[in-house]
Amino acid sequence: MFEEFQSLYPYLTIIPIELSVYQQQKKIANGEIDLGFMTLSEDQRTDDNYVLIYSEEMVFITSKNHSFNRNKKSLKPIELNDFCNEPFVFMNENSTNRDLINNIFEEAKIKPRILFETTFTSSIIKAVESSLCCSIVPYYYAKKSLQSLSYFPIKGNPSWDVVVSYKKGTYLSKACKTFIELTKAYFNFTLDL
Repeated sequence: MFEEFQSLYPYLTIIPIELSVYQQQKKIANGEIDLGFMTLSEDQRTDDNYVLIYSEEMVFITSKNHSFNRNKKSLKPIELNDFCNEPFVFMNENSTNRDLINNIFEEAKIKPRILFETTFTSSIIKAVESSLCCSIVPYYYAKKSLQSLSYFPIKGNPSWDVVVSYKKGTYLSKACKTFIELTKAYFNFTLDL
């Protein structure tokens, strides 16, 4: 994707900056960055513009050797009440992922037992693989770890969107539009959507 973009616009420089979604939203609103790539739910969006790249379901994960897997025969949505005494590991409180997970548990009227919080999804996967806990992650991460994890849909099929955002009322250059289209094409090909 970057190679194709660079061949079309050889004199443009892309300067990636790693920021949380909420930090990106502030900088976009202030005109400090042109484009922000982020994952969030519909209700976490600001008044700025958002271009959908793809939507992704959140799934419940356990280790392959968790006792729940012996009794589970289908991929019907799980009931979180079945796991109210299990320890969980989640993303930290400052993430859009965590806001979504908090909403999932609030709707189920359950207060999860949190083992620890992290800023890395890879840490969540390792903890669940080690049978320390359960978690809720985007489907992409569950799919990548099928040899060591089991995943299940959650009642209500909660999901979030991968988007590109830019300031409302701002002119979007041809280069920015091309970059967004190349991103969409890359993810559609890579994820087999």
